[in-house]
Amino acid sequence: MLEATIDVDDYVDLEALRKLEEKTPFDRPALEVPAVRPKQLTLPSEPKFVEPEKPTGFFGKKRKLAEAQEKATQADEARKAQWTEKVTALQSKHEHDMIAYEAAEADRIEALAKEKARFQEDLQLHNQSIDQFISNLSYGDAAAVQEYISLVVENSIYPVTAPLWPPA
Repeated sequence: MLEATIDVDDYVDLEALRKLEEKTPFDRPALEVPAVRPKQLTLPSEPKFVEPEKPTGFFGKKRKLAEAQEKATQADEARKAQWTEKVTALQSKHEHDMIAYEAAEADRIEALAKEKARFQEDLQLHNQSIDQFISNLSYGDAAAVQEYISLVVENSIYPVTAPLWPPA
């Protein structure tokens, strides 16, 4: 095994251990996606008054017409009352949905800001630990040297036919 790796310059580029903001993906990408805004409110059109048909026959036309107009007016008022209730309910629901959306979006933006700050801090702490490791290694700190050697051994490529140690 020593023979297979003696000609190879195994080393670890310690600068490559740093985490760069541009190359390190944010660990909470779901927070970057905005909440879904409620759809634009579309209200049904107001019902139109439907004129009653003119009565036929010779007798009581005025009375029949007056009764038909009274029924048509009552039916129209009932349709308008239902329409008003429906419009009010739709507007109320839309207003509630918008309030919920705005609250959710504000919470998301606040959480995103906190998580971005935490992410930045994690990157800085990681890079500071790399700086400390490089500094300790340059001073010959035993723990840092052992850590570096283990990094080199972990990153080395050994031949598949290398005998197991100790030899059998």
